[in-house]
Amino acid sequence: MEENHQHSVSDIRILEKALEADIRIMVLSHRIYSRWRKAAVEYDLTPPQTNILKALQKKDNVPMSHFPRVLPCTKSNITGVISSMEKKGLVVRCHDTEDRRVVRVKLTEKGSAIAAELPPYHQLYAGSPTSQLSSNEIEQLCNLLEKLQTLSAEKHIVGQFSKIDIKNSQ
Repeated sequence: MEENHQHSVSDIRILEKALEADIRIMVLSHRIYSRWRKAAVEYDLTPPQTNILKALQKKDNVPMSHFPRVLPCTKSNITGVISSMEKKGLVVRCHDTEDRRVVRVKLTEKGSAIAAELPPYHQLYAGSPTSQLSSNEIEQLCNLLEKLQTLSAEKHIVGQFSKIDIKNSQ
């Protein structure tokens, strides 16, 4: 009987630590998002719009399906973001010449000019907590976050983001 009590106390401690980890992730996520928001607000953009401009600056005229692979967004979310960017004159959508079902996104002159003015990724990340980690620590963190992302997707806790291809989005 006493052994069962110890297991439940142990289980409670694990749950408390898990809750602490969740809260820390939320706080850090908010801080990191705030950095992006601060950079975006100067140009009357949202952080997702900023990310899309920077991604298009690197590789323009891409299919809409490209963005969920390189940015933390879903297909339904990207449509709304691209629509608002189109209204601002930052991007245009056009059908692929070879496959009319494919919709491509291209920067306008205005979008290109703003993308060029935006701070580069490395400048935005310079003050990030992750910039202070060693390469091994970053690798461990990425592995753990990927595992959490997979577990949350399996339990339908978070949207269905695919593994983000950071190398292709910078």
